[in-house]
Amino acid sequence: MIAKGSAISHGATAINYNTNKEQSRLVCVHGLDYTPEADDLWSQMVRHQMLMSGIKPKAKPVIKTALRFELSPENKYTEKWTMDDWKRLAEEFLKEMDGFNPKEKNPASGARPTNLCNSQYVVSLHADSKSGIRHLHILVNRIDNEGNTNDAHKIGERAVHAANVISERRGWTTAQERRDDNIANITNTCYDVLRAMDSFTWSQYKAKLKERGYVVQVRTDSSGLVRGYSIRKVCANESTSLLDTECSQSSTIVKGNSVYKASELKGRGLLASRIVSTWRELHKQTENNPLQPKQHRPVPQLITVDGKSYKVNIPAECMEVIKEELVKHPDDINIEDEIAVANVIKVSLLLFCQYLDAATSISESCGGGGGVSSGWGKKDDEDELAWMRRCARHAIWMCKPIRRNRRR
Repeated sequence: MIAKGSAISHGATAINYNTNKEQSRLVCVHGLDYTPEADDLWSQMVRHQMLMSGIKPKAKPVIKTALRFELSPENKYTEKWTMDDWKRLAEEFLKEMDGFNPKEKNPASGARPTNLCNSQYVVSLHADSKSGIRHLHILVNRIDNEGNTNDAHKIGERAVHAANVISERRGWTTAQERRDDNIANITNTCYDVLRAMDSFTWSQYKAKLKERGYVVQVRTDSSGLVRGYSIRKVCANESTSLLDTECSQSSTIVKGNSVYKASELKGRGLLASRIVSTWRELHKQTENNPLQPKQHRPVPQLITVDGKSYKVNIPAECMEVIKEELVKHPDDINIEDEIAVANVIKVSLLLFCQYLDAATSISESCGGGGGVSSGWGKKDDEDELAWMRRCARHAIWMCKPIRRNRRR
């Protein structure tokens, strides 16, 4: 079961959303006179706060006047549940919250136990519009029935702890177990897709994962270098149009309503900086098999050096090779420096197409001091990707800033 908790200042808006949203159902109210008007429920909570402020004045005003919780068990556990079952879950959760004493884990903590069961609260049942997963919304008055303030210190962590205790007691899958399963499934799918790819490009990687129901989003810098990527698992009843929705600034992995960072996948081989190397490791046998030559689609590029334009045609896969080499040599070229990265890419392409003078001119203009030997060129036993890799490495060396010793 997944649980979230937070202290909020917009109790009126929250209670209106909880009770008036389409398909929402009121499970129960506690310490309140129920009326169909949501605003009246919050008004009763506000009146209680004002009354108690006169009886037990606070040193500081309570700004965040409500506690909001969300509980989401897996559907397989709640398929035949009645409203009484949902009510019992809410009461069990609040009781577990009150029973948690932060000082048992950290005696120096200033956090105090809550008194949620003896506070005014409203419980509503919602169903997610995309996944169909049913979940509870609980809104609790921050001021309990005795006039004390319910402590909100690390309230989100307390909610997760309470949910895990309940899940273990009921034999349910815990949030951590669900998280681990999701990560394993996403990781396995990514590796399966890499094995099925004849060559690695981000466009093909996204397309292959899209076929398996995942939305892939990449985060790039201005030079086109991929800095991170994300995946979202589309729910079975979710509109497939969402598969075409991409955000180039995202760097997380999402499955249903859960969010994961790319770095949280198993191992490090699927990171944006390592994924090309991982693909190559998976395809070593294929690459070394001369009976299966690979065809690479050329992409035209136009580079201007000293007022002269040079047209180069390179395979699209070669750009990924350059970016892979850049990541491998952080001590030579700062990959956070977009201008330096762009210069290395230009020099690599010019070397690939044998425009040696133009490549040298760019490297010198950016503070590098490298050049090319008279015998520079493609070897007979090199394929295009191996040749581009050598060009990229040499371009990094050429563009590496010269360290000049200062005379005294």
